[in-house]
Amino acid sequence: MAIPEKKPYERLSDYLERSLPAELEAGKSRGKATADIISKFNEEPPREMFAPFIWGATNASGSAGGDAYDTDAQAFFTAVEGGGDTLTTTEKDATNQLVLDLKSDGIWTGMYAIYPFVGATSTSTKWNLKDPRDLDAAYRVSWTGTANFTADGITGTSNFAGNTHFNASTGFAGNPRHISVYCNGRSSGGYDTGCNQPGIGNSNAILVEFNTNESRAGFGGWAIKGGSPGIGHFLGTYDSPTTTLYIDGASAATATTTVADRDNILAIFSDNRGAAGGAPIFGNFNTGRRLSTITFGSGLDSTESSDLYDAIETFNTSLSRQA
Repeated sequence: MAIPEKKPYERLSDYLERSLPAELEAGKSRGKATADIISKFNEEPPREMFAPFIWGATNASGSAGGDAYDTDAQAFFTAVEGGGDTLTTTEKDATNQLVLDLKSDGIWTGMYAIYPFVGATSTSTKWNLKDPRDLDAAYRVSWTGTANFTADGITGTSNFAGNTHFNASTGFAGNPRHISVYCNGRSSGGYDTGCNQPGIGNSNAILVEFNTNESRAGFGGWAIKGGSPGIGHFLGTYDSPTTTLYIDGASAATATTTVADRDNILAIFSDNRGAAGGAPIFGNFNTGRRLSTITFGSGLDSTESSDLYDAIETFNTSLSRQA
């Protein structure tokens, strides 16, 4: 069955929602179906779909006749470009759609940080899409060590970590929360996020792949899934007393846990095991995986977790860097 034509001024999220079921029923994987639909969406529409006097006019998003970029997306672009970096039109369109999808799904407001890792530099990837101010209080990342920054994301090394400046004790404070990472470059071992203390490593931690094909989400204890794919979207949620690990939008493991939010900073691409209230120590269990999107914020239910996966999968597929 052919993918239907998009309607004039139809949003990508609406087009995906309309077209995806038939593609899945036809036997395509979700990733393949999403990629094909996005490719169809990006085709130039027939001229007769638009009034002649507006043909050729484009807006800030590069599409004829639609609205300008969302104001939150534009604030992010201004921050990135104000810092001396550039973003392609494709990166801007994909990021804008991510914002629109998160807002449409009711997820945006509860986000504390969204790191889309666009622009392929250490400076372009430090910005928090949710609050793109150049401040520690806005959870703008400070990188330490060396890594490989490309259009496909960030590949960590044994000495690389990100300081989010987010204190788990005051930021999460025992409340429901989520942390998610999108991995498109496989490597076994290391922490993708973590906020712990010396000798303890099971809080606010996501491990895409640990030991042999084992994925973990830790909030005072581990929810563990064996036979992990090693790439994709990995989401941990905590709502006392339950920790849930989602992989690609589906619940993969649960555990009964009690979180201990340390007076420490949440690390990405590593674990932070510094002493409570002290300077972060990021030289612990650094990951060599390639990550292309990280989020953390308030708690998500199963529907919201699936919606977040769909939005982030669409975003990365639009950039041709899906897992």
